[in-house]
Amino acid sequence: MPTQEKIDKYRGINNDIESLYPGVKNRNKEVDELLSQPAVNWEDPKYTRLLKDLQATILKPNRKKYCHCFFVTFLKNMEGEAKDWIEGFTAGVPEKPKVPALPGITTAHQQLKGHKELYCSLYLTHQGYKALGLGYLSPKESAAFEQGLQKRTTFPFLKEELDQPFRDEIHAMVLLADGNFSAKATPKRLEQLSQKIEGDLKEFADVTPPQKGEMRFNKFNGDLTPVEWFGFADGISQPRFFPSPKGIEQIKRRFARLSDVSNLKLVLTPDPGGQHSLSMGSFLTFLKLEQNVDAFNDAANSVANQLGIDPTLAEAYLMGRFKNGEPVTLENQKPNGGKASSSENDFDYTELIENGAELIKNGAGLQSDESGSRCPFHAHIRKMNPRLPGTEERRIVRRGIPYDEQTQQNPERVGLLFMSFQRSLEEQFEFILKNWGHNNYLGNLKSGIDAVCGGGNFSLERSFPLAWNTSDPENRESISDNMNFISFKGGCYFFAPSVSFLKNITKYDATIPGKNKQVPVVFSHDGKIQLPPVIKFG
Repeated sequence: MPTQEKIDKYRGINNDIESLYPGVKNRNKEVDELLSQPAVNWEDPKYTRLLKDLQATILKPNRKKYCHCFFVTFLKNMEGEAKDWIEGFTAGVPEKPKVPALPGITTAHQQLKGHKELYCSLYLTHQGYKALGLGYLSPKESAAFEQGLQKRTTFPFLKEELDQPFRDEIHAMVLLADGNFSAKATPKRLEQLSQKIEGDLKEFADVTPPQKGEMRFNKFNGDLTPVEWFGFADGISQPRFFPSPKGIEQIKRRFARLSDVSNLKLVLTPDPGGQHSLSMGSFLTFLKLEQNVDAFNDAANSVANQLGIDPTLAEAYLMGRFKNGEPVTLENQKPNGGKASSSENDFDYTELIENGAELIKNGAGLQSDESGSRCPFHAHIRKMNPRLPGTEERRIVRRGIPYDEQTQQNPERVGLLFMSFQRSLEEQFEFILKNWGHNNYLGNLKSGIDAVCGGGNFSLERSFPLAWNTSDPENRESISDNMNFISFKGGCYFFAPSVSFLKNITKYDATIPGKNKQVPVVFSHDGKIQLPPVIKFG
């Protein structure tokens, strides 16, 4: 048997305990195999335990119209009160006079079963784990998570330009989402619960008023589609987990490919504080990005005038898609309002399209987009996902929502509360940002910086095709306009812990006073933690 000292060292089931307990290595291999296969049928019993312990919204968007995000800093010596509240919030709070019931943290299993009520989630920063006395259960082997967004990225953290929640240390984020996609939906219930939660949090933490998101919509060919403030369809081309019954049937009948379904390893990682080997979490990036709509429109019009093209095509050159979602690498004409089909997101830049007769200078034939003759290399969707072989594992799961803080004094306070989930901050979000989005090069190619992701040099030279889809080597026009239409207002890295960790957070005591030793935990043969009774002191 391992010594007591070794048991003390490994508090959570998902710490590296292979060398301590027989059978753990095989169990971890089975878990790895489960996470590595396409996530097709959530009703398969092999997924049940994982999904019941995983927070919602990681694998599927919650499709709620309204969202409130509280940023929390725990007060010193109040970690006991904070953990009590977290445990109660996770389990749920009954209805009270004039205050609706709080259903508790929503699980992925509830979401996949068709959860229609309020969504509740809670995320912690590395400093948040430490403030709760649980730093030893913070996800390990992630320097990005430990160091934080400010030290790891090129976003301009100028305190006077950041919004209030992001000027000081953040320990946790509480997210509430409510309201279905309908004109009748109102944020009334959400506002009532937010007031209650904000009051409760102030008993043991500093908390600013919530960041409020609200979905925006446009109709493309009669379909109500979420859009961001520049007017483009949002949430397109996402990793796909657990497709609908219709999607499963299409795979069975070979109308769709199994490879179109992503594996869970893309977004999930073991939770060190989880109660079993399928206790999973995910790293979360949160960014507040202000969008200057007038500046974007001015930039598109300037490009259109300099190239002699329609402003709609110029917009598509900046974004990589038309507003309905149609990729500019597949189409150069202004769409008739129709919504792009999902099959048109299954593309790369090697697609061969016939040259138009008026564009041919070097003979007729088929032309790919590998030279940027249809979609510029700096276009947002091409910079953030170049769709090259081997880049699939870099994808992130985006869950953003627009915000509107317009006032008479500042009518331009609109933008996006950007959120993304990923297995690794370093290998996914930071790789995308540093190597693609904020990089003037793609390999040895001088591609230009993505003007839409924010935080880069907005005045660098960018190359546009003069004519769409021609092999003429002179088919280029360089433009050095100042495309400053995204402002960084703050951000933070979080981890979405397993539900079992949050439900039992009061049982994970901090170090014993004066002994610098953790309370021991005993593991049963099936790998589940046998939580000891809480030890009282004094």
